[in-house]
Amino acid sequence: MRIDDSLTSASGGTQVAEAPRLAPTLPRTPRVAKIAPARARWIERGGLIVAAGIIFYIAVYLLTVNIALPWHSKHEDNGNFFETTAINHIRYGFDVTKGQDLLDLGPGYSYGYGPSGLTESQQFARYVSGPVQTQVYGDHPPLLSITIAGFFSIFGYHYWAERLVVILYALAGLGLFFLLVRRLAGPFVALAASAFYATFPIFDYYGRDVSHESPTLFWGLALMTGYFYWRETHQRRWSWLMVAAIGIGGFYGWPMFYFAVLLFAIDWAIHRRFDRALLARTVVPAVVTFALVLGQLIWALNGDVGHVISLFLFRSSSGTSYGASAWLRNIYLFNIEDYGKWSLYVLLPALGFLVWRIRAEGWSRPAIMTVICAAWGVSHILIFREGAYLHDYWQFYLIPFYSVLYGWTLVFAASWLLKSAPQAREPLARYGHVLAPVAMIAGVAMLSAVLLKLGLSSTHALYTFRHNPYVPLLSRL
Repeated sequence: MRIDDSLTSASGGTQVAEAPRLAPTLPRTPRVAKIAPARARWIERGGLIVAAGIIFYIAVYLLTVNIALPWHSKHEDNGNFFETTAINHIRYGFDVTKGQDLLDLGPGYSYGYGPSGLTESQQFARYVSGPVQTQVYGDHPPLLSITIAGFFSIFGYHYWAERLVVILYALAGLGLFFLLVRRLAGPFVALAASAFYATFPIFDYYGRDVSHESPTLFWGLALMTGYFYWRETHQRRWSWLMVAAIGIGGFYGWPMFYFAVLLFAIDWAIHRRFDRALLARTVVPAVVTFALVLGQLIWALNGDVGHVISLFLFRSSSGTSYGASAWLRNIYLFNIEDYGKWSLYVLLPALGFLVWRIRAEGWSRPAIMTVICAAWGVSHILIFREGAYLHDYWQFYLIPFYSVLYGWTLVFAASWLLKSAPQAREPLARYGHVLAPVAMIAGVAMLSAVLLKLGLSSTHALYTFRHNPYVPLLSRL
């Protein structure tokens, strides 16, 4: 049919076509608002990856700078100690060491920073084939030195191979912390909390210190991850993760045992229900693993139970040369040294925010995580009071608490300021898909820069580290 025919009426006459009705004029939709949901998710995910990459780059650099140097800085005598105990596993075999740390009492061996004036190969050769006066250590579970022995067997006898054990655990703990907080509180809180985590001086300094803190904290975070996912899904795999975290983490460090008990106790207090299923996944494996670790230690000590008891009494005692006020003063000074004085200035307002959120919305998942992390960090200081008085890195387990508390508080305050500004509502509604990743990247970059400046200029631990002549790059930050 021709167009002209459509204008012909049924009676044979012609009619003029009626003009089409025009729709009312509507405002143009901004181009960014037309982004498909799938593409918008990819844009936000890209911003999240870049922002998280900035955090992890900072952490990797600060933990690995001059990784191959000999033991030279504060508390790096721990590296020399576990160097000898790990080598003794290789030198004598497990049939002699019985899987327990076997230290050397000879001069310049396990205690101290090792003999000076020797090359790396000469020092390791001395430990591998030199004369020894061995004795079972027993102050800690044995898995750290066994892991280091495995790394020596794979990579050879190098300082960097030994440091690599705890550095990998520190970075894995940071990654697990980021993923857990993202699940519980969203990406913005996860990024802010991880920026605090990665830039706290105690993490950057003691995250590479060859000791039990980094491995034990990683497995503690794995336990907490399994707990929250199991509470949400009740899937069996998260039960196995909790049991495995307690079992493996318990052979790395004593804190894992009361971490498990505290998690169950806090869950009981919050939900006001004695959960037998959770008891079987936390307290029971903790008791079993603790019995295994103690049994292995007593076996290595040829049944000397008194020695084991004396070790615990010494570690948990408050000492006789100082009182409660001196102990509290040291804890306060160590906290300033390892977290920065600014962290104590904002602690009370942040705790007030936490209480306010609990009163306003009840026990949300971020609130529960914050309380669990606080209990873990404080309990280690209170239980092992002697060690906390002597060693500042006893406060290592406070890192997740400070991080999630300050990250949550900061993001909530920033969100409240944006929502209270009327002029910001329309741009956020129109361009949110683009602004979100930009805010992630820019916010993390600026926050990390500020935190690095505060941390590197205000703490004795990193002051010593960055002014060491072996660390020229770090001293320029």
